[in-house]
Amino acid sequence: AALTVSDGTLTGSTISFPIYVGKQAPTAQIITPLADSTYDAGATITASASASDAVDEQLPDSAYNWSVIFHHGTHTHPFLDALPASKSATFVIPDTGEPSADTYYEIVLTVTNSQGFSTTQKRFIYPNKVLLSFATNTPGTTFTLDGKPFALPYTTQAVVGFKRTIDTLSPQTINGENQDFRMWSDGGKKVHTITTPQVDTTYT
Repeated sequence: AALTVSDGTLTGSTISFPIYVGKQAPTAQIITPLADSTYDAGATITASASASDAVDEQLPDSAYNWSVIFHHGTHTHPFLDALPASKSATFVIPDTGEPSADTYYEIVLTVTNSQGFSTTQKRFIYPNKVLLSFATNTPGTTFTLDGKPFALPYTTQAVVGFKRTIDTLSPQTINGENQDFRMWSDGGKKVHTITTPQVDTTYT
């Protein structure tokens, strides 16, 4: 821009100087995953975004910072921090660990421009869930799911693709009689790992 200075009588001088857009944060948009997307345990998630501002226009990869937060019930756990600076980030949903179905993930993107101003966007993704049921032909028996004992029959919600370990004590005394383990309906050994199916399923 040019500024002309004059006293109104003599010819003034002209000074050229740059005009900078006022201090402002960049705009940012998470493109993928879509809002309220769902996942199976073990799935690979790819997050992508775009960001720009009036000074830098399209921001470089170095402007992007990604992190992922794991939500469990009413509290959170850090899951991934400081992923490589890029317009996209990839991570894998665990298929072991916390077995609760009351879980989901929060993807956090912070974009910082050359002036040091930042914008943060968030995206939540949720698990696909089914019912896992466990039964017996001998009422009163107990079994263990991931090492915790439960009386049969028992039903719980589970995340599709998550690995669960089932077992049963043998023998067990039911109504004064010893009961020995015979078989699981899926043909597995007394103690074995199942991968949560995509549909409601009963193991007997």
